[in-house]
Amino acid sequence: RFVVHPAFDAQTYANDIGLVRVAESLAFAGDQLRPVELATDFLETATGATVSGWGRFAISNNQLPTRLQFIRTDIIGREQCAAQFEEPYSNRISDRTICTSNQANQGVCLGDAGGPLVLDGVLVGVQSWSIPCGLGLPDVYERVSHHRAWILAITLL
Repeated sequence: RFVVHPAFDAQTYANDIGLVRVAESLAFAGDQLRPVELATDFLETATGATVSGWGRFAISNNQLPTRLQFIRTDIIGREQCAAQFEEPYSNRISDRTICTSNQANQGVCLGDAGGPLVLDGVLVGVQSWSIPCGLGLPDVYERVSHHRAWILAITLL
């Protein structure tokens, strides 16, 4: 079952976060597979975050990867992020969002929405939007620490 944030706004992508409830508990085996921790603190900037996804390689290429794709990226501040966009997109950057910097031909693309932004084993963001992929503009995520109470209430953790 899917649970969409009750304040999600499809026009502005505000509160662009949801959960998937599975029928049975997931079993984790081995050292390399475990549940991710949820961010608790507001994080303004950081280096060495990891983004992963199954999205397109480029906006003009419908080909999808056969293996999960990863990139290392840096988390940038809200002001730096918003300054790289024109309105109305710059107005969508807020305390509930988190941005990553990109070089050309790098970053998330179509099919990556909902994917994780992880820093030191902690889920800090959930991919929301980018304009368009590969141009070197920041990618925008929902800030997990902002939504932590809602996530915990829904999952009963």
